[in-house]
Amino acid sequence: MYKNEYWYLFKWIPIKLLTFLLVCDIIISTKYRKEVKKMSIVRYVDKKTGRTVLYESTSYYDPVKKQSRPKRKYLGVEDPVTGELIPSTRKPGRKPKSETEEVKVETATVTEETDYEIIAKNLQEENEVKDKQIKDLENKIAVLEAKLERIREIAKEILK
Repeated sequence: MYKNEYWYLFKWIPIKLLTFLLVCDIIISTKYRKEVKKMSIVRYVDKKTGRTVLYESTSYYDPVKKQSRPKRKYLGVEDPVTGELIPSTRKPGRKPKSETEEVKVETATVTEETDYEIIAKNLQEENEVKDKQIKDLENKIAVLEAKLERIREIAKEILK
C-alpha cells in the first residue's frame, strides 16, 4: 500500500482514479499472493495399544466438496516415557531396495539349507492333523445324513 509520506505525489490524480488504482493493486496483490501454509502436529492415540502416532497436518481447500481438508504426513511414534518423537523409517536415507533384497536372499538360502528337515517334519505333522480333521468331518456328515434319512421316513409316514 501507499504510505502517507508519498501522498503529495498523487495530489494531481483525481480521487476516483486513485481509488481505482488502489483497488486494482489490492486485487492483484491478493490474487497472486502466495498462501502461507499453516502446519501443525496432530497426535492420534491408539486405544488398543496406547501408542501415540504423530502426523504433520496441512489444510487445503477442496473445491469439489467446498470444505477444507487435511493433508497429513506420517512423522513417527511418540516415546511414552520421554515424550520425544521416534522418527519413522520412511524418512529419506533409508536403504535402497537392492541392498535389502540381497540381505533377504542371503538369509533365505541359509535357512533353506539348514532347516529344510525341520520344515518338512512340521508340514507332515500339519498334514496328519488336517487328515484327522477331514475324517472327523466325514464321520459327522455320515451321522447327519442318517438322521436326515430317518426324518424323511418319519415325514412320509405322517403324510400318508
